[in-house]
Amino acid sequence: MSIKCPICGAPLQGSFCEYCGYRMESGSAGKKKSSEGSAAAQQRRSLEDLDREIRAESAASGQKSTYQKQQAWMPRQTEAQPVYASVRAESRYSRLTASLLCFFFGVFGVHRFYVRKIGSGLLWLLTFGLFGLGWLVDIIMLLTGTFTDDKGLPLKTW
Repeated sequence: MSIKCPICGAPLQGSFCEYCGYRMESGSAGKKKSSEGSAAAQQRRSLEDLDREIRAESAASGQKSTYQKQQAWMPRQTEAQPVYASVRAESRYSRLTASLLCFFFGVFGVHRFYVRKIGSGLLWLLTFGLFGLGWLVDIIMLLTGTFTDDKGLPLKTW
């Protein structure tokens, strides 16, 4: 049987509790206090009383209790954990500049040279914007905000 922390009830690792940080004095590991008047014992008794009250209330109301007793050594969550949204970086190129370049000189691929897409810019230059279809697709992509630069980052900033 392992020694338990008198504060939180977690199993001790040597003389140190990983959960609450309690450090047991040397020589007292393995000795149990005979007095039940310690603060930890009182807290444990009050938690057990609270558990009994909650179960009695749920039984009296006829509802099935969804409350489950949590182990004393388990860390308790008091607040909701923060959810970090996925943040995607934006391109440093202006969406307005790229849109104007595309509208006036898009068949020559100038907007693609602007966002450093040199290969497709040359293709647009030699095929007059992929025969006008690529130019039309780029205009729509720029207006909807899905057009990307050479690093794959969307042009969001007007």
